[in-house]
Amino acid sequence: MVARLRRSGARRSDLAATQLRHSTFSALNLEVTGGTRKGLQPLSRQSIAELQSEWAASKAKRMAAEATKAVDSGASTASTMPSEEEVAECSQDEEVVAGTLSIKNMLRMRCSFLQCPIPAEISSLSAAHHEFGWQRGDSPSLRGLTPSGGSKASCAGTQPTRIQQLQRDVNSLLNKVCPESVAVITQRVVSIQIHSAEELQVVIGLIFKKALAEPHYCETYADMVLALKQCMPEFPSPTGNKPITFKAALLNTTQSEFEALSQILTITAEESNSLQPEEIDTLRKKRRDRARGNMRFIGQLFLRTLLGSRIIESIIKDLAKCEDADVAPEEAIVECLCELLQNTGYTLERSGEAGKASLSKVCDKLCAIKSNYSKRIQFGIQDVLDIRGAGWKKKTFKASAKTKEEIRREQEQDLWAQACGREVQSAEVQIAGARRPVAGW
Repeated sequence: MVARLRRSGARRSDLAATQLRHSTFSALNLEVTGGTRKGLQPLSRQSIAELQSEWAASKAKRMAAEATKAVDSGASTASTMPSEEEVAECSQDEEVVAGTLSIKNMLRMRCSFLQCPIPAEISSLSAAHHEFGWQRGDSPSLRGLTPSGGSKASCAGTQPTRIQQLQRDVNSLLNKVCPESVAVITQRVVSIQIHSAEELQVVIGLIFKKALAEPHYCETYADMVLALKQCMPEFPSPTGNKPITFKAALLNTTQSEFEALSQILTITAEESNSLQPEEIDTLRKKRRDRARGNMRFIGQLFLRTLLGSRIIESIIKDLAKCEDADVAPEEAIVECLCELLQNTGYTLERSGEAGKASLSKVCDKLCAIKSNYSKRIQFGIQDVLDIRGAGWKKKTFKASAKTKEEIRREQEQDLWAQACGREVQSAEVQIAGARRPVAGW
């Protein structure tokens, strides 16, 4: 029995040794002899040096056979001498060293193995090394990459301007903002030296842009703005008026974003003609999301007393067209109004009689014009009216950005509720328009 097993194992090893490896060089080996290898060892993977030596031997053998045939046929001795093209070809072959076989030479080798003439396309094939191409002996580093930042000054090799460098530094820090790290990132932004009112406006503009692009973190960016207000310097006004403070620059940016709201939501005729219907819908949704993010960020700034109640009253009455009783705002404007009311309603209604009166006026206008819109907008208006009637309490299934400590406390509360046999609520009850306490400050 042992002998039979040994003979069976030997037969399996012999069979495995004769199987071909699927590679370029095995295919070339197969083409040399037309599918057979008489008198040779079983096919296996060969190195480039072995292929080159075998190629040279087969070529010399073929040239000797042609020379013998020419002599037997009575040809002259001169005809057996290699031509200038063959000499050039051999000189090119000698340039091929182990490990540096080019695609051109591999194609020429294949033609020689098949004993067919080399096509003109392969003979005239030429390729030059790229300026940033990887060379033997080089490490795969970032030698050929273009500097990041997208500025023309960087590509030209010159030093970036002060504004460009400031934008890079601030954007790099804003990309790392989260509720857990907002305090640390704020300190690093403060450590960047601001030397002029223009640079201060650049910093505020970048924060605004980031908050509108990531509405989920609006509360985090609002906390960051509140902390920066206490640390940023003020600069003299060029007109000799009051000095330019961080809050004044913030008000200017807020006003500019609000005044551009109608223009942002409008699809121009040029865009309608150049885009497909699906692309227009995508662009319209993207702009509506940005406008709603703007309203949410403005509401969060109001909750942190960075914007006064009079500004919010003016904004909501302007959006609702309260001065024109017969004019109904557009659907996108109504969406923005509902978003702003859900982020400021509770605090605005308790800010004073003026805030309560303005809020009542706007809600009455929404109730009067509700039937002019689609079902989706009607439901949004009704949600605002119901939330106000419930004392601004609402259920939300989309959690806001939280710190790890807040998530841990919520998990402990859920586990305690399960242990007591109570049902764990999947929705979170919030007070619409009330500032959520922030941990870690």
